[in-house]
Amino acid sequence: MGTQQFKQKFLKLWQIELVRCYEHDHKPPNVSTIAPNQTNSQKPLDTQLHERALVLIKYYKLDTALSKSIASLKLMLLLVFTFALIFGVGLAKAVDNSATRELSLPGVLLALLGFHLLMYFIWLASFFVRPKQSGISSNIIKQGMQFFNPNPKANYVTQSLLHTLSHYQLGKLLAACITHTYWFLLLFSSSLMLSLLFLFQSYTFTWETTVLDLPVMNHLSELLGSSLSWLGVNLPDVTALQAAEPNIQAKVGRWLIVMLVVYGCGIRLITGLISASVLATRVQNLEVDKTQPGLSNLIPLLLRGAAQTIDKDSSVNKQTEQPNQPNLGLGDYWLELEHAQNLSEQLAEQAITRYKALGVIATLTDLERLTDQFNMQPAASILITIDNQLTPDRGNLRLIHGLLPLTAHLHCYLIHPQGNFTESWLAVINQLISEHATKSTIRLTLAEYDHVK
Repeated sequence: MGTQQFKQKFLKLWQIELVRCYEHDHKPPNVSTIAPNQTNSQKPLDTQLHERALVLIKYYKLDTALSKSIASLKLMLLLVFTFALIFGVGLAKAVDNSATRELSLPGVLLALLGFHLLMYFIWLASFFVRPKQSGISSNIIKQGMQFFNPNPKANYVTQSLLHTLSHYQLGKLLAACITHTYWFLLLFSSSLMLSLLFLFQSYTFTWETTVLDLPVMNHLSELLGSSLSWLGVNLPDVTALQAAEPNIQAKVGRWLIVMLVVYGCGIRLITGLISASVLATRVQNLEVDKTQPGLSNLIPLLLRGAAQTIDKDSSVNKQTEQPNQPNLGLGDYWLELEHAQNLSEQLAEQAITRYKALGVIATLTDLERLTDQFNMQPAASILITIDNQLTPDRGNLRLIHGLLPLTAHLHCYLIHPQGNFTESWLAVINQLISEHATKSTIRLTLAEYDHVK
């Protein structure tokens, strides 16, 4: 997956999430604005959601805030990486003792690689620990974007960005890519500056100690030297180092630069590339999470396509055969019509306590599955919750009609007290009741009671 493809895929997820976050606090537009036409209904759901998001970003006037936030992110990254280069040069100059030109080899190693390796192993350990909801990286992004783009609508852009990274588990990988790039640039500029210093100035390396004897020091130098022996770069022993011969000092200087490149830049570069590859692969395989509040209710609209809807003045076509509804059954069950729904906490608790959840019924395949389940032993009652923010159509009415032979009692529950299409649903369900021979077996429960009977 190329860089451009990665950017486009992530931007799609971000734009869809931006609209979802904004609509969480603001009433969405009319159904006609979000309902798909016949041509769009042939496209994948993710594509339809993204096209809807593009339209509504302009409708809500979020496009300016989004573009400015993207520019702010780029500026923040540019500043961070520029500081990395500056700090790298400063680190190389910090180990340069201009007065005596004598450098303690252990001290230089500790200054150049010690903190880097410590932070690397801390990152490695923390990578497998689940972070808290608000991490340091999230706070930095939030504060930075608010500083560069204080527009109130930019808060939704920031919120949607952080939620996208967290919900799709991309935050750690993206933070890893940025962190390793920062350290790579810092160590690269440091090694480049150190090379220039060694190229044009003469330095003397020493290895002094108060508490260690010579054999121990030689053993330590052998251990350090073996770290690059696979590259054919060796570190002279302490005795040769203390002789201060020019060729030995040059050899130590070359070993120090290679050490910084391999165990500094190399480690960060390889780990950063691995993180970037995993991140790109994960983004490539991602699909929009359509179960999120604000998206789940759109899926039935997108799936319907050009299906004909029924308003409150329309009638339900009579079925060619009236179903034989059983008089008795066993067990109480709960179904959600068309999509997973966000019930009130009280209502969900009542439904879960009394009824056994069977999931969503949205297609004839779902109806066939339920028919097989209740063919031998019908249910005593089935509660079907209906999203009355959506219009009733012939497809979902056919599903409700198909449930009648499977249960002794069918309870239709409209989940929104003030749904946009409450009257339409009341009309078609009452007509279904009137057409059915045993009227007492269908009971209509309205959400305004806030109680599942």
